[in-house]
Amino acid sequence: MLLRQIFACVLKSEYKIYTKKFKYKTFTVKITKTEMIEIKIMFNKYTEALEKEIDILFKAFVYKNRIFSKKNYDDSFEDIKQTPEEIAEKIKIAQMMMNMEKVSIHKEITYNNN
Repeated sequence: MLLRQIFACVLKSEYKIYTKKFKYKTFTVKITKTEMIEIKIMFNKYTEALEKEIDILFKAFVYKNRIFSKKNYDDSFEDIKQTPEEIAEKIKIAQMMMNMEKVSIHKEITYNNN
């Protein structure tokens, strides 16, 4: 999907926003060497940035819905030395969490400890 969007951007094609309605998995395009270099550079940079964003989004989702072992959870950060980048990531995670809806799960299975 990302590569298709980059092609559309570089080639100024009619596909401005990718939708799942696009049925073809492969496509052929004639491009110049300069366009190919631009597409490769953009794809590498955007892929790296997207992976970071997805990682932060995943962390925000996990924290928002508290999908982790309560035994190992420690929310005290008092003694931990953090880099400015780590602090910025935690702020970004917190901001994403505020804009997410928490998933409601009603447990229907009960455990008998006998």
